[in-house]
Amino acid sequence: MLRTNYIIAFCTILVTFFTSCENLDQNNKNTRSEPSKIDQFNNVIDEYPFLNEELGKTLKDSCTSYYSQHDYNRVWFENDSITDSSIVQFYNYVNSDTTLNLPFKFLPIQQGFENESIWMKEIHIFLRCSAYLSSIKSGIYNFTDGEINHPESISFQPVFEFIKKKPKDLSWIDHLISYETTNKSIISLHKAINEFTSTFKIEDKPCSIDTSKIDTSFRDCLTYFGYKVPKDSTKLIQILKNFQYNNGLIADGVLGKNTIQALEKSNLDRFFESKKSPIFE
Repeated sequence: MLRTNYIIAFCTILVTFFTSCENLDQNNKNTRSEPSKIDQFNNVIDEYPFLNEELGKTLKDSCTSYYSQHDYNRVWFENDSITDSSIVQFYNYVNSDTTLNLPFKFLPIQQGFENESIWMKEIHIFLRCSAYLSSIKSGIYNFTDGEINHPESISFQPVFEFIKKKPKDLSWIDHLISYETTNKSIISLHKAINEFTSTFKIEDKPCSIDTSKIDTSFRDCLTYFGYKVPKDSTKLIQILKNFQYNNGLIADGVLGKNTIQALEKSNLDRFFESKKSPIFE
């Protein structure tokens, strides 16, 4: 009887041991497959492609300081999957020099890319906002010397305040457009640029009119520029007139030389032309 009890006790110990090992192994697998927020952040910030090595070290330390103080909780992308379209729009907004109304490649933080991890997108927003708000504080243009003030350093205090002061009823884009700005003309300009670029992409690829397939290529160009092209020829003429009017041409509905030149001009060319207007001088 005593021997039987020993055998039962020994078997119980074995079962407990192997169960513990199995649970430990499973926990290790879970740990390996699901890195902590700290690990996720550190992996991304270590791989972040800073354009300037010296400035990059300061940016990395400041960014790490902010997120460590906030328990590595993300500000914009709260979940691991992108479900809020307004956050995606804000990500695209701050990663565009055009919508920010800045000289191209002005900020020392590169623009984001589509195929990035959630943490990379989060850090892109944080750094681009930091650089943009710092530039606004110091001033982009030196009107006395007629030169651009290229940012040599970035302060993170403006973005801390920007995040903290966001009203619940404002989108992040509207918050950034109106943040600490009393000049209504500047606010209107930024809103107009945002509305335009939401419909028409600022690309340097021009549309091409093929004279051998002029009807098809003409329709393709109008579609490329965001116009809804109908099959009905009468309605199509009205769309052409709208295009001509929007491009400062005589709205006669005739596909002439000037209209073809306007159709073959890229939106990037139009953007640069707008920079030559008196509002930027």
